Amino acid sequence: MPETAPIGAVAEVDELGVLMAQLAPLQKREKELKEKLKAYGRRVLEGALFRCTVTESIEERLDGKAIKTEMGQAWYSAHSKAVVKETVRCAAKTAAS
Repeated sequence: MPETAPIGAVAEVDELGVLMAQLAPLQKREKELKEKLKAYGRRVLEGALFRCTVTESIEERLDGKAIKTEMGQAWYSAHSKAVVKETVRCAAKTAAS
């Protein structure tokens, strides 16, 4: 059973849910437009009001699975650090919830 929100938080929970619902279609359209602009193959695209710049970068990321295989779990754990990450998720309530 989920915890009941403290007094005052109920409105904020609902406001966040409504805001996220409003943003979802905008974020979807943003992603679609960015993909279309990338497909033009140009680095700078000019609009009447805005300029978009498409850039590429290379990121290096450690392959944790390969490191564990090569060095072993104990070594991996000894050279790793734990961090606390807080995540807020919001979903519409249903009749079952």
